Amino acid sequence: MHGVYMKRRKALYLLVILATLISALISAEEKRYYWSIDNSVGITYGHARELVYQYTGSKDLLSELVWPLEGLVYYGTALHYNYGNRPYTGFYGNISVRFGFYMQSGTMTDKDWLNADANGYFLTNFSAHEAISENSQWLDTTIGYGFSLTPSLILRTGITASVMNLHWIARNGYTQYGPNTGTDTTVYIPWSSSFPKELVYGTGIGYWQNWVSIAPIVELRWQALPGLSLQTGTAVYLLNSCNDQDDHYYPDPNTGLPRQFTEKMAGGIGFEPTIGTTYNLGANLSLGLEVSWRFITGLRGNTTIMYIGPGYTYGPYADTAGADYSVARLALVLTAQY
Repeated sequence: MHGVYMKRRKALYLLVILATLISALISAEEKRYYWSIDNSVGITYGHARELVYQYTGSKDLLSELVWPLEGLVYYGTALHYNYGNRPYTGFYGNISVRFGFYMQSGTMTDKDWLNADANGYFLTNFSAHEAISENSQWLDTTIGYGFSLTPSLILRTGITASVMNLHWIARNGYTQYGPNTGTDTTVYIPWSSSFPKELVYGTGIGYWQNWVSIAPIVELRWQALPGLSLQTGTAVYLLNSCNDQDDHYYPDPNTGLPRQFTEKMAGGIGFEPTIGTTYNLGANLSLGLEVSWRFITGLRGNTTIMYIGPGYTYGPYADTAGADYSVARLALVLTAQY
């Protein structure tokens, strides 16, 4: 009897193993590619900053130019795919691109602290101009893997790379420069809102900012109700670089020549939390709302100055340049799934 029992037990083990293999094969056969295409319209609110420090290694600013993206309307499109048992699981990848429209995107402000080597550290100059966003593009691509935690909950992890190309011009507006005295050394007094406003017309500054950032990313997708899902996630930007160019078309008061400033910066850290919701309109069509905020700060680098015309170049001045980016966006997303 004992021998018969052992044979039956071995047969049961073999049946369990066979059933497991068949189940795995069926699961493998069920895996397929899932595709979706997004089209979105959105709006941004925030700014990028162009920073100049007093000297190498200094934390005190010499100049700060704030380039706004306030109320900038953009259009975007994205392609998503994954290979798994269900949408958003298994290996996945996506690529998205957004284009901002040509429009005024706020007021650009320019502040100077020109007295730091004289008698203290305080604001000395201020100016404000119309900021025109001439070109703005964001390109993002991600690869990763999605895990089904429960039938209604999916966790996705991956690596994302982001490229941002931004271009503004500053035109019209006014300057507020206080009186100063001195011969060999200029002595400044603290800036005051009571300083007279000198009106300026035409394009005074052109500014380009080009970013490349890489981040690990984690996302959570929850099927809250039939036809309704919620998504949240965040990216942490650990590798960042930014090259920029600032063309000052107004003549330098000391030389009478326009100037071009170029900076190459790297480092810093950033994050981008995202939250969204999606509602199924039909079998292959859904409508979503997405909110995110990208914040990157702490980049430092070198500055080179060239006088436009004769081409005289000075620098590079080590560790005197900085940049950061802080922009939130809200988008309405229409998705077609295949």
